[in-house]
Amino acid sequence: MKLHYLGTGASEGFPAVYCECDVCERALQSGGNNIKRRSSVLINDRILMDVSPDLYMQKLKFGLQLARVESVVVTHADEDHFDVFSLMLRGKPNYCTIHYDRGGTRQVQVYGNQTVESLFYWGVKKKLRGYQEQLAYQRVEPFRAFEASGMVFTPLIANHRVDELCYIYMIEQGGKRVLYANDTDAIEERNYEAIRGLHFDLVSMDCARGILPGDGHMGLAENVEMKRKLEQYGCVNENTRYLLTHISHMCGMTHDELAIEAGKYGFELAYDGLILEL
Repeated sequence: MKLHYLGTGASEGFPAVYCECDVCERALQSGGNNIKRRSSVLINDRILMDVSPDLYMQKLKFGLQLARVESVVVTHADEDHFDVFSLMLRGKPNYCTIHYDRGGTRQVQVYGNQTVESLFYWGVKKKLRGYQEQLAYQRVEPFRAFEASGMVFTPLIANHRVDELCYIYMIEQGGKRVLYANDTDAIEERNYEAIRGLHFDLVSMDCARGILPGDGHMGLAENVEMKRKLEQYGCVNENTRYLLTHISHMCGMTHDELAIEAGKYGFELAYDGLILEL
């Protein structure tokens, strides 16, 4: 399983688009891993986790072959995770040419919740005539596994919004298992019950709040508690790797500064361009 972190920032980017706070200024001056595009992960070069509004710049920065993406798995409908416009650019009305004989995919399957589904159909009706040739949608339900591009995804329930059933995902392939937990505060017990005894090789966690308390996103305290709960339910061991992502300037720390704090708990901080092979 290959995971390519295309963006590891929160909704406003890092440094934030309009912000002149001290931490944004430090991030801008330091550059490198302190610069964070909006969150997205490419899996096995074929599955896109969330559609970032920075997708075009991610394509240029990392040399992505996005015509080869077969599946898009969406966590929730916030604009930084489901940019309808970027998705709809894949279509003949936008003069998009895809060479199927070079690995391009004829139809991309999009998976997500009911709110994402409504946005999807709003987008295709407005922007993409004859979309059925390029895009299809499948609504997914909590705790019901589905297969996408040779991998198994199980939606778990995020603790993020009161007006939307947001998801985090368990991802499985070839005996490897990942917990992908962006945009959530501490999750409910029923999630842990659903994964009891299943071993995770990688746990990727939201840490938008940094050293601040959680508020729909996690901070380090919630990350530590999640690790403890996963240990309690027999889901992790000494070989499990923990990555923190979806970092926001509201935490008051740059990537380099937060990485030092995270390291005290055995956590690593993900950065844009990070590639992991499990």
